[in-house]
Amino acid sequence: MKKIVILTVAILLVTTGMSLAIISGSRHDMTKFTSNAAARMSACQYCHTPHHANTANPGGDGAAPLWNRRMPTGSTYSVYGGGTTLSSTTVNQPGTHSMTCLSCHDGTIGLGDVFTGTPETLSGPDSYGNALTGIGAISATSTKINFGVNLTREHPVGLAYRSSAVNASTLAGLRPGPFTNGVILTGKKWKIYGGNDGTGRVECGSCHDPHGADRVAGGPTAPFLKDTKSTMCIDCHSLK
Repeated sequence: MKKIVILTVAILLVTTGMSLAIISGSRHDMTKFTSNAAARMSACQYCHTPHHANTANPGGDGAAPLWNRRMPTGSTYSVYGGGTTLSSTTVNQPGTHSMTCLSCHDGTIGLGDVFTGTPETLSGPDSYGNALTGIGAISATSTKINFGVNLTREHPVGLAYRSSAVNASTLAGLRPGPFTNGVILTGKKWKIYGGNDGTGRVECGSCHDPHGADRVAGGPTAPFLKDTKSTMCIDCHSLK
């Protein structure tokens, strides 16, 4: 039993080290900004904490792992299609998996405003050359990383993946299930959360991996995208 525990801890440490190695120097590395704090947090701590994590769960689909950010519970989002897709699927408010992303990307919570620890004031240009303002708040002009609370122009999140309800010729044309553990294609990482075809929800993490490779320097995919852009649409919308 002791060997199993030691092996489990070792695996966790290796995995954490791999994630940190990817985050370090990427667009998710907040340590690249100037801070007013005497002792800086590590790159991981802007999102995660080993102790006293935030277990708030406004999205209803599971608490974020050791989350060290405040959830934007005061935000009400304008969603894609006014709340309904072309296939008459209801677009809900973003679930927890998306809210963790929006805790940085809706511009209402500063990048240095952590749940456990001392909030930092961050300054300096972001990856797109826009200056940070406030307590690490994303510049309102940086629409590539600050979506705001108006998500009507973004791919819908918080909605059920329902292949049975679509018309391939005019609507979404989604690949039918069943899927294995919410992964849509074997060998791919596209994922739905909290269920399978008909119940699982599309969230930000369906397409993006915040711990994935940040391929902004000539790589084959967009930042943190799970696979190549050339296939990402038709992998899910296979009937279009």
